Amino acid sequence: MKRSLSYSSMEKFRESLKSIDWGIFENTNLGINFLANFLVDTYADYVAVHFPYKRYKIGEKPPVIWYNNSLKEKRDTLSIVKCIYDTKKNPTDKVAYNSLKKSYRKELKEAKRNSYGHYISTSENKSKASWQIINYELNRKTKSNPETPIFETSFNAHFTSVAENIINQLPNIPDELIQYKHFPVRCNSFFLTGVTSYEVLDAINALKNSKSVDTHDLNCHIIRQTSDLILAPLTSMINLIFSEGIFPDSFKFTRVIPIHKKGDITEIDNYRPISIISIFAKIIEIILKIRLVKYFEKNQKPVWVSTKSLYNSCNS
Repeated sequence: MKRSLSYSSMEKFRESLKSIDWGIFENTNLGINFLANFLVDTYADYVAVHFPYKRYKIGEKPPVIWYNNSLKEKRDTLSIVKCIYDTKKNPTDKVAYNSLKKSYRKELKEAKRNSYGHYISTSENKSKASWQIINYELNRKTKSNPETPIFETSFNAHFTSVAENIINQLPNIPDELIQYKHFPVRCNSFFLTGVTSYEVLDAINALKNSKSVDTHDLNCHIIRQTSDLILAPLTSMINLIFSEGIFPDSFKFTRVIPIHKKGDITEIDNYRPISIISIFAKIIEIILKIRLVKYFEKNQKPVWVSTKSLYNSCNS
């Protein structure tokens, strides 16, 4: 199951976002949590309407990549022509769309046939190469991945207790080290000033173009495609967060995916967590990272860490 992100769906999604009255974000008395929930819920609802989940053929990695850039360009052109016809309902546009669609399907078959033929003819084991293509086209799985026999609650309890267990295993710190306070005193304080729409836009563009979804079922790809339409409310909300010093509750939830590393799949210690935080929280994180790096670069560097190592830590 994955979302269908077509050109026409994206255009309709953008039109829906334009119809939203974002003036509610000018009323700061509503509270940060209310405004954050309004932004997330409204955006996620329109995403669910315009980009519904669809079932796709699940198979293994194709033996050869035959879908080239020329076919991608023709597919995009076909989507544009279809969108024009749906808008104007012109019979001439329908004829052009059907003709282009027929030509596109013909090129698809030819590209696949030629690529598969070249793959088989250049393979040392032609019989094996042929069966690879047959199994892929028939959606036959050569091997099955066993499901994890561990419940979600067990993973949650394990991952949330890791930090506490490590702390309990640390040796006791001698009193003379605790009393040692020969650290440089800094008179320059760190203050979060308001952000501009340009800073927020740069932070959105810095997001990876990933389609992994967070707890709100949103991904970076869709956010980046509509950044110009949510820039004003998002900037207002971030400024309110900085001025009030309150982080929205809806941004604190993280989607954690357990990845099996090695060994027995029934042993919970053989898994490592992959965290996908809220996309909007990630935007705020990028802005804060830039502010912190600039602060340490501007002020005197601490004796125990260099600015370069801090910058590398922020990027890791």
